[in-house]
Amino acid sequence: MTTATETETTVAKMERMSDDDLNKFLDSHAQAIMEHCDSVRIFATVHDPSGGETKMLTRGQGNYYAQFGSVKEWLARIDEYDREYIRQVERRPLEGDEL
Repeated sequence: MTTATETETTVAKMERMSDDDLNKFLDSHAQAIMEHCDSVRIFATVHDPSGGETKMLTRGQGNYYAQFGSVKEWLARIDEYDREYIRQVERRPLEGDEL
C-alpha cells in the first residue's frame, strides 16, 4: 500500500503539463466519454508548486444546461450530506456527559 508521503513525493516528481496541454488532454477524455453519454463536465485541480496555489481546470461537451444542472444537484447532495453529518455529531453526547 502506498503511503501519503510516498504519494506526495511521486506527485512532486511528476512533470506538470502546460495548461494548454492539460486542456487538450481533458478535451480528449471528454470526447471519449461523449461516445457513451449525452453530456460531460470534467473538473481537475493542479497544484502549482512555484506559487503554492491549486488551480481548477474544467472542460465539458454536450448539453451545457444538463452539465450545469448535474453540478448543482451534486452540490446540493454534498450540502445535505454535510448538514446530516453535523446533525448527527451534535446529537452525540460529549465525553463525560451522563445519559
